[in-house]
Amino acid sequence: MVKGTLDWPPPNGVSLDMAGLTDMGTGLPGFNAIKAIKVLDSANPTFELNTYYVNDDIDADKNTHAKMLLEMRYVDETRARDASLQPNVATDFGVTFGYFPHMVVASPVSFFHPDENGQGFTYWVAYVDQASKNSMGDAETYHISASLASSESWPVRVTGRIIYKQLGE
Repeated sequence: MVKGTLDWPPPNGVSLDMAGLTDMGTGLPGFNAIKAIKVLDSANPTFELNTYYVNDDIDADKNTHAKMLLEMRYVDETRARDASLQPNVATDFGVTFGYFPHMVVASPVSFFHPDENGQGFTYWVAYVDQASKNSMGDAETYHISASLASSESWPVRVTGRIIYKQLGE
C-alpha cells in the first residue's frame, strides 16, 4: 500500500500516506527475516535495512548465506507503468566492511506487493544470496541501503527483506 483514503467522518474523510514500516523479526537465535518499506522523496531520501538493528549487535552468522531482496517502483502510477523509466536510486548490499555486487533489473511482477500484480507496473529489483566467510570472527552484519538521487523528483517506494541466520545460545 502506498496511499489510502478513508471517508470518515464524512464528507471530507481522512487521508493517510504511508512513509514507512519496519519489521525486525524475532531477534532470537536461528533464522530471522527482517523487512522494511519506505517511500523515498526529497525530504526522506534514504532507506536502510540492517541486521545490526535487530539486537543492536553484530550477531548474524557470517558462514550462512543471507538472502537479500530489494524492490522499487515509482509511487506515481503513470510513471510506474512506463517500463523505460528506472528510478534514479543508488543501491547497496553489503556487510560491516564490504559490499556485494548486484544488478537492478526490471520485473513485471512484485514479490512484496502481489495485490498490485496485473496492473501494468514495472518493478525494479535486485537480489543477493551471499555470506561473508572471509570476515574475521564468527559474526557479521548484513545490510541493504538505497539512496534517492537529488536529481530524482518523483517519490519511489522501496521494499526490502533480509533472511539470515542469527547467532546465539
